[in-house]
Amino acid sequence: MSTVIIRMGIRQSFLASFFNQIRWNTDPMARDIGQAGELLTARLRLVVIGILAINPIKSAIVSPTEPSNWIGLAVTFVAFLMIYLMARLAARRRPPRSLPWITSQLDVLYITVASVGFILGGQPLIAVNSFVHWSYYLLAIGATCLRHDPRLTIAATVAASVQQLLLGTYVFFKFPGITSAMYGFFVWDDQIGRVIAMIVMGTLACAIVIRNRQVWEMSVRDKLTGLHNRRFFDEFLEFKIIEFRREKTPLCLALLDADFFKRINDVHGHDAGDEVLIELGQRIAESFRSSDLVARWGGEEFAVVLARADLRAAYARLRVFQEELAKRPIKFGVTVSIGVACFPEDSDSPESLFKVADENLLKAKRGGRNTIVALNGM
Repeated sequence: MSTVIIRMGIRQSFLASFFNQIRWNTDPMARDIGQAGELLTARLRLVVIGILAINPIKSAIVSPTEPSNWIGLAVTFVAFLMIYLMARLAARRRPPRSLPWITSQLDVLYITVASVGFILGGQPLIAVNSFVHWSYYLLAIGATCLRHDPRLTIAATVAASVQQLLLGTYVFFKFPGITSAMYGFFVWDDQIGRVIAMIVMGTLACAIVIRNRQVWEMSVRDKLTGLHNRRFFDEFLEFKIIEFRREKTPLCLALLDADFFKRINDVHGHDAGDEVLIELGQRIAESFRSSDLVARWGGEEFAVVLARADLRAAYARLRVFQEELAKRPIKFGVTVSIGVACFPEDSDSPESLFKVADENLLKAKRGGRNTIVALNGM
């Protein structure tokens, strides 16, 4: 009985983790990775369509009297124009957020449109029985891995499976008993088998995306607090300064240091110190917006990037955080000293901005602790 309960708990935990990963797409850097993946996919799509165009061009030259060859060539040309347009959109500084959804669905639709073309051209068995043509569905599903979003993979798999079944149903009722020397005859078992293969491919693609994201998450998270680590913070700050410099948008960097933390480790032990860091990290993360970044810089020091906030707004938020910490103190009544630097007033580069914030943090520590210091004396 206990074994069954344990297994059910593991299964529920796995399912909860799976669905949580599917919903995951809120991290700003995660969205940026997906955007970079969309641009890479767009460029690869241009290369792939160029390679795939070889076959219909060759067929049209070798057998110019065969209508299906010209249908395939026309579909390829239209697809190239659409793909070129999508590549231009993906290369924009701020591409539409819906672009990955549109392009992943179009990848599937291109194949279905080609199948419809074969049906209209009098070659319905090519649409449902050609292994080469059907395998493009698998390529479209697999390509969604580059977007780092399993929702896109699921949507593409569902679309491909439904469209394959609809094509098969139409051919079955519209052309009963049709046969071909090259493509045989219509068999429902084969159609169902292809749909199952697409679902398996989609499941595998989802697993690849989720696993890659888990590995990436582990590489950018602090093991103790679960916050982003220094490596991620450095990349995020550099990326945001480049973005905000272009948009002429303010940004503030705050460094927060737990006061007298060494005394806690010396008196109460490192386990107690770890508990304080975990609780403090949670309180800091809860106090700022999802668009801000909270990271553990190292030791008892935390860093917060307050996006689209000038010094006055950043100071007000940090002051509220200190007041909340005083109202609901964490273990041992730990307080924090804070140093602030703002872009572009204090600096226009990540390195010097951090240096200014660090100098202000030292002033806060030397000035009595549990204070906020900024360059202009706020």
